[in-house]
Amino acid sequence: MTIYNSSILASDIPEQRLEEMYGDEDYYWYLRSPEFQETFLKPLADCVNNVEGSTLDVCCGEGQLAQFVEGKYCGFDGSRREILKAQRKLAGRDRYRSS
Repeated sequence: MTIYNSSILASDIPEQRLEEMYGDEDYYWYLRSPEFQETFLKPLADCVNNVEGSTLDVCCGEGQLAQFVEGKYCGFDGSRREILKAQRKLAGRDRYRSS
């Protein structure tokens, strides 16, 4: 499993400024909810797992889908902060890289 950060996808606003603007507010709490995982992520992963090949998850955020994907997985996100969360959360599963 590989998770990338691409500054190409990120806005021109420096990450420090974004943190000043938005703080540590968790806008994506629902993605970790059992209801969302059962009704959306697991069925999506079932579809992905039934197709041969690799999975490319664009705007992967914290890598919520990655925990349910069985094959090769590559996640891209424009937020270095979210990539770091994904790397910590999914540590030990294959390899991760942030650029």
